[in-house]
Amino acid sequence: MSWFAWLLLVAGVAIGGVWLSVLLSMWSEKKWIPPELRHGRLVYSEKPFSIQRPVRLSVRVDRAYQVGDHIQLVELKVRDGHRLFMSDVIEMSAQRLVVEKTTGMKVSDFGIFLLQRPAGGRRTVKKVWLLDQRTVLGLALRREEILRGSVLPTHASSIGTCRSCLYQRECNGTFKI
Repeated sequence: MSWFAWLLLVAGVAIGGVWLSVLLSMWSEKKWIPPELRHGRLVYSEKPFSIQRPVRLSVRVDRAYQVGDHIQLVELKVRDGHRLFMSDVIEMSAQRLVVEKTTGMKVSDFGIFLLQRPAGGRRTVKKVWLLDQRTVLGLALRREEILRGSVLPTHASSIGTCRSCLYQRECNGTFKI
């Protein structure tokens, strides 16, 4: 076999390997997709949005898919445990509010979280009902009042939240850690 034939053979095997890798990656990516997104189209990825009224809110949407006449928010969370926190739900609820106000499109009442461990492995999909607009605005207004000093913050309601708080030393809260 000539050197040119060998070169063509090696190039063919390399190109075939790349295509196989791409196809396997696409297949693997499609496995986690919940039924709600099967016919969706990615419209936003790592996109910032902000509003000024009724409160100033800035968010960054991880991924958003257009599914029919509405947008579906999706967030990847890489962490040790396959669990969500209330802060995740609040964050995505704020995203929903800001995206609806800036685009004029309806955003789904539930969010989809894709959970994965740092070392990789199996992804878990969790669907969570998002907070309504009134609740999100109430939380944002309360935050502004706390930062202004017009109201005092309350203590954490769980020891886990207290344990990870940056203000432990200054706090004389319920939990003594």
